[in-house]
Amino acid sequence: MKLQYVCLKCNSQFEHHKKDKKYCSHACYASRFQDVDKLCEFCKKQFIVKYRFRAAKFSKDYFYRSSYELAFLQKLELREDIIECISEPMRIEYIKDEQKHNYVPDFLLTLNDGSKQLIEVKPESLAEHPINALKMLAAKQFCVEQDISFKVINENDIFGV
Repeated sequence: MKLQYVCLKCNSQFEHHKKDKKYCSHACYASRFQDVDKLCEFCKKQFIVKYRFRAAKFSKDYFYRSSYELAFLQKLELREDIIECISEPMRIEYIKDEQKHNYVPDFLLTLNDGSKQLIEVKPESLAEHPINALKMLAAKQFCVEQDISFKVINENDIFGV
């Protein structure tokens, strides 16, 4: 038996067989998260970030900014050696053109043995871009000081390309 609902986002009427439905579509559901306007460092175009992944393993929601980050989070669900994951865990200062900037890595993982691993998910084609090279250098220096390992994950690591 289908029940009648009114979408909280677009106010359209819809039917669904589950109880307590609030949104008529995934698009309306996703729109409830705050839109974040961003400017791409490379092409200077604006884009909106509003993606969220519910990790069953950690019973926690993670915001992500790319399909690669989503795929990485999905793979973490299968890894037994990870006991904690924090998304966008910190800001790491770096210098570009004699000005201070902040780099925010994607994830900080805690492994079963207590060690920590800072993760940046980046397509291989962007990894060597000059701005990313500065960010990665700052992250590596930070990790050495904090006794954390640092790893850049790309499509080869995620999809086995």
